[in-house]
Amino acid sequence: MKTLPSCLCIFGLAAAASASTLMDQIGADDGTDIDTSNATASQYFEAAYSIYSIATLDDFDNSAGAAAGEVQSVVTGWNGYAGIDGVTGLQVNFYMDVADAAANLVGYASSDHPLATSATWAGEG
Repeated sequence: MKTLPSCLCIFGLAAAASASTLMDQIGADDGTDIDTSNATASQYFEAAYSIYSIATLDDFDNSAGAAAGEVQSVVTGWNGYAGIDGVTGLQVNFYMDVADAAANLVGYASSDHPLATSATWAGEG
């Protein structure tokens, strides 16, 4: 079973109990803050091709221990990508450091989510 097609995933993480943002690579809902020339890959393959599973990672400081209450991503693709219908879910993982992420794509905190599309997003993807 394929879980994600080749895609670009850009995440924004918001703290649960407040209006603060832990990390934002998306910006406003009009899409003007997205750098479409700087695409990265993030994909989990079915078991037969799992050696090719890859993730897009970014580091940010959460030394205050804020909880993530919302994750948003912008998904676009290439190499046969036929639209969002081929994406079956989003997985969010948190790692202690880069070495931890390199050892296993599943972090110390991991959560799988079904996809929901935004009625307000006007950007590409």
